[in-house]
Amino acid sequence: RPNKKLLDYYLSLFKVTYITLNKLAYKLKLLLVFKIYLIFYMSLLELYYYRASVTLKLLSLDVIKG
Repeated sequence: RPNKKLLDYYLSLFKVTYITLNKLAYKLKLLLVFKIYLIFYMSLLELYYYRASVTLKLLSLDVIKG
């Protein structure tokens, strides 16, 4: 890729620190290792959905094996 900073499509969970008045751009609290601009257009961001069922299945498999 031409830009090494954006190698991973989904990097992590980030806290939204500011929303513009028209709600089209969001400022995120990023780690210092990410040397990218802090404000993103809304179409570039996706909501995070916690998958409790996947976690529970993995835990139950560990209990059966152990």
